Amino acid sequence: MQPPKWPDAPPCVNKIAGDEVRANLEEIVDKFGKHDAGAPRTELVRETCDKQIYRRDGSRIVLFSVPPSLAFRYAGVFAVMVRGYAEPDHGELTQARAAACLARAQSDLVAIGVGADALNDYRKKFEALADDPDVGAAHYLNCSDTGEPSYQESLSIMVHELTHQNTAGNCLYTSYGPLCFALSSDLPSSSIATVEELFDSDDPYLKKLNKAQQLYLVQFNKQNRGPAALFNELNAYTAGLEVSAALLKKDGPKGLLDKEGKPEAQMLPLVMLWTAKYLSELQDENPDLYASTFGPATGNHKSVETLLAHGEAAYQRWTTELDRHHLAASQPEHQIWLLYLEAKKHDIPRT
Repeated sequence: MQPPKWPDAPPCVNKIAGDEVRANLEEIVDKFGKHDAGAPRTELVRETCDKQIYRRDGSRIVLFSVPPSLAFRYAGVFAVMVRGYAEPDHGELTQARAAACLARAQSDLVAIGVGADALNDYRKKFEALADDPDVGAAHYLNCSDTGEPSYQESLSIMVHELTHQNTAGNCLYTSYGPLCFALSSDLPSSSIATVEELFDSDDPYLKKLNKAQQLYLVQFNKQNRGPAALFNELNAYTAGLEVSAALLKKDGPKGLLDKEGKPEAQMLPLVMLWTAKYLSELQDENPDLYASTFGPATGNHKSVETLLAHGEAAYQRWTTELDRHHLAASQPEHQIWLLYLEAKKHDIPRT
């Protein structure tokens, strides 16, 4: 094994913690990935002291440990030193290719006027990790521009993920400044926001959303993550869609259409519906807890309103650009959006 390269050297990947993270990622790949023929098998591609790269069923699984000085900010809990992710496998990315792809991404984000700050702030906060081809910002990008997602879609994904990583504690990272929440530990899991309309549908878009619902509201909620997880996702999907809308405006639909030439399905309407439904269910189940946490006079209420307003604006920009290019979101996506608008009208009264 090679020794750690970073000045503030991360420890070697702890076997017990690493095995647990890898098993969880394998479960996610098996449930939600695109399966190759035959039984899934995990293959070790490369290993150093602080990093392990695997391939499984068309996905790339990466485990890594973080430097002690970043453990709290990066992992959220100081004791958690091993992190990991799974994504579509685009092969090995060299340091030179990662640097070139990040330079391209920076230039493109500056050109469209959206998302460049997220990349710049990530570099400042996580300097030791930012340029690493396996765990830094470049791994979110489809630098080869072959397979899925396209480079354009991966640019939106990168801004989405960096928005998550720039978020710290109870304050979301946004393009308009920190947006903070005060949330108690006795709030119910975000799984109460489950949308039954997604079950037992043959529509490809709704089937995809149902898999996403299982991932976000069930798989990720084995431990109660509460509504903070929903707000975090709403914020990140808003940031990502802002990039997609700006790309569509500047360069047209290249890379933003599916194999049938239709706009890629968007998750933002569903995440907004989850948010409105969570508040509705909480209000029905525990009116006092709802009133003290999200009532009209609370700061949380104002923060939710701000998140939803920015989400609505991002989706409006996206659909406006679709109209301009004689494209349209699918009817099921439109129905999810209408469900959100109806839920918000009844459950989130304006102050």
